[in-house]
Amino acid sequence: MNTTLALASLVMQSPFLATAARPDPDIEKTAAAYLKAVLAGDATAVAATFRSDAVEMPPCRPLIQGRAAIEQYYRGFFAGPVKITEFTFSHMETASTGDSGYTAGTYRQKLEVKRGVLVDDTGKFVVIVKREAGAWRAAYVIYNSDRPPAMQGAPAAALLAPLASLLDYYREQGALWLVRFACLSVAAGIGLGLRRLLRQRASVTPRRQAISW
Repeated sequence: MNTTLALASLVMQSPFLATAARPDPDIEKTAAAYLKAVLAGDATAVAATFRSDAVEMPPCRPLIQGRAAIEQYYRGFFAGPVKITEFTFSHMETASTGDSGYTAGTYRQKLEVKRGVLVDDTGKFVVIVKREAGAWRAAYVIYNSDRPPAMQGAPAAALLAPLASLLDYYREQGALWLVRFACLSVAAGIGLGLRRLLRQRASVTPRRQAISW
């Protein structure tokens, strides 16, 4: 079963939904703070929207546990070659009861995988939030892209960008080596032909001299 569907099923069976969950715009404010921090490339501000014991479940990699680990994850991403230039959320449903809540929706972002090369990405998310120090903070976050697995998530794109550059480099180097090899082959062939010619001339000349004697 798809991980997102499994989590959504778990959310629907959660006890807090059995008691009149109500829309809560404050949860969307926490989501907006996360979005603003991501666009600013501020890993500390991103981590501040998570609980101290939060769990993030990004696509194509193991889950990340704890605010400190989550901050380190985003710090590494922001330092990489891929930049998020646009990022928006569309909340399908946001509700809470007591000290627990959730929001589910879709996202759209634009990634600059290398200078001047932009990639559009869309996907979906489910976030379970809990109150900590009187504020809503993310407790469990899961999301995935609508794109094929090889392109899912910004970190995956970060891996693909340097790989493409590396492949371009090896193609260029391979072409240069082919030219060099061709030149060496021609030179070797000319050298071999000259050596054969000299040996033939060396073997013919003594016979001619012996006959003339």
